[in-house]
Amino acid sequence: PGAFYNASILQSISIPSSITVIGDGAFANCVSLMSITLPDVSFIGSGLFYGCTSLSSITIPSTVTSIGESAFYGCTGLTSITIPSGVTFLGLSAFETCTNLATINGGTGLTTIGRDAFTGTPWLNALRSADSDKVIIYQSIIIDALTSTGDIDLSSETITKVSDGAFAGCTGLTSLILPEGVTYIGEYAFQYCTKITSFTMPTTVTTIGKGAFHNCSKLTALTIPSGITRIEDETFYNCGQINNLVVPSGVTRIGADAFYNDYSLSSLTIPSSVNSLGPNAFYGTAWLTVQQ
Repeated sequence: PGAFYNASILQSISIPSSITVIGDGAFANCVSLMSITLPDVSFIGSGLFYGCTSLSSITIPSTVTSIGESAFYGCTGLTSITIPSGVTFLGLSAFETCTNLATINGGTGLTTIGRDAFTGTPWLNALRSADSDKVIIYQSIIIDALTSTGDIDLSSETITKVSDGAFAGCTGLTSLILPEGVTYIGEYAFQYCTKITSFTMPTTVTTIGKGAFHNCSKLTALTIPSGITRIEDETFYNCGQINNLVVPSGVTRIGADAFYNDYSLSSLTIPSSVNSLGPNAFYGTAWLTVQQ
């Protein structure tokens, strides 16, 4: 536990400027903490203010470049926050369940936004209500699309990343076109999108995260971009309608269960560049049956 973990009577504190690092969870569950003055630290650690339900405002120092996992989880007293321009990383569930957080300012330097970073906030709910296709893009990153439905064309948008789990469990999505310029598709980004049949992947994508298309059981075709060098674990797990796939020549690793139970996959091209193959990578595919 952190230095002040569960200090339920702590109401305010000013940390001296000589302090340069504050440990993870230092103020977690300080339920009476209303105000705090932070020194010029470089990061907000994981769970630093987890469950600080009375914290109504805080100034994040301009020196901060990273806000860790669950840093402000459950800070129900927060109504607004300003993310300094120097912050590039926002961790998993950073502001999740901040049920009164309606205003988020700044954040212009963000390049990575973790899964569920804003889930349960009025700020995100308002964006969902206002957006016709229910795909929420913040600082050129798709951060939430759980309620999107039908055929969605984002080709005219400026997007660089699809965050982890952005579309996960979106059972109403039937097709998606992403614009050129996207470089990253996050872990489990499209997991259990069980009705998607068509997906247009930009040629600019260089990273496809673990389990990105896990259980996209109706997806019929996909082109893996030439910039991909690794097929991560479970990437195309149980994509049973894909029948033809070409692995690009630069790929060096195909992970465990990568094409597990892709039973219709009968035509598969694997380049000589592949030097690492995970267990059960092709288990249950028609292609593997022929090889045996």
